[in-house]
Amino acid sequence: MTRAVVKRKINKIRSAFAEELPDNLEVLAGALRAGHSLIGAMGVMVDGATEPSKSEFRRVPQDEQ
Repeated sequence: MTRAVVKRKINKIRSAFAEELPDNLEVLAGALRAGHSLIGAMGVMVDGATEPSKSEFRRVPQDEQ
């Protein structure tokens, strides 16, 4: 019972992340084309992202700093 609830929640989060990924990658590509560094472009993408993508992608610039 508990395992099913957890699995359902994980699947929901993964599905939301997968749905947001193409838009996030477009923002990242646009920021790179505009001349941002990779970390700067990641920051731009994180600023415009929604959860769960925001919390996942926020780790990259934080780890780099």
